[in-house]
Amino acid sequence: MDVKQIFQKHTFLYVIASITIFSITIVAAMLLHPGFSLFDPNSSLSRLGRVGDPVGWVFDKGMIITGIFLLLFAFGMSFIYCCKTGKYYAMLIFLVASFTYIGFGIFPYGTPYHTPLAETFFFLTSVAMVLWSFYSIKDGEKKMAIFLIFLVISAYLMYFSYEIVGFPMAELYGGIITALWTVYVGYIDAKRYYLKKYPQSEN
Repeated sequence: MDVKQIFQKHTFLYVIASITIFSITIVAAMLLHPGFSLFDPNSSLSRLGRVGDPVGWVFDKGMIITGIFLLLFAFGMSFIYCCKTGKYYAMLIFLVASFTYIGFGIFPYGTPYHTPLAETFFFLTSVAMVLWSFYSIKDGEKKMAIFLIFLVISAYLMYFSYEIVGFPMAELYGGIITALWTVYVGYIDAKRYYLKKYPQSEN
């Protein structure tokens, strides 16, 4: 099995690993910051890893590891989609987004690069999802595509309503939507494009 096939065959494992690491990181970081509230409009998840915080490394390292698994997932799906569907372009955008995810873990809250990297990740991920939905509809796979577009819109509505729902909660909601999408892509689409429609790619 070559490197390309390794990436292809383990996309779902990368997704599960990224979601697991992200979940453990958020819970652990919140437990280490008992005064932190998801519903605080003047806070953010990133403050759990702010510069100077003696336990901030828990959040920052967790985000870096999560980003690495997202990167591996994006590589794998890029190989699977390549030359088969326009979703390939959506995954290339998510590939770049994964680098920015790793970046805002490397540059924690309080450094000049953190916020631009975090905002870029959110923007590029939403673009990737919408583009993925467009090509899904074009490929005749409409249900999940339309549902995902509504989820992306709802994520932006949550961000615009952060004073009501709390900014950390708005961020977490966006993360949950991303997780749902990666699970679908890494399991359903990985099978659809690699194992079923194009079995010759296993050779």
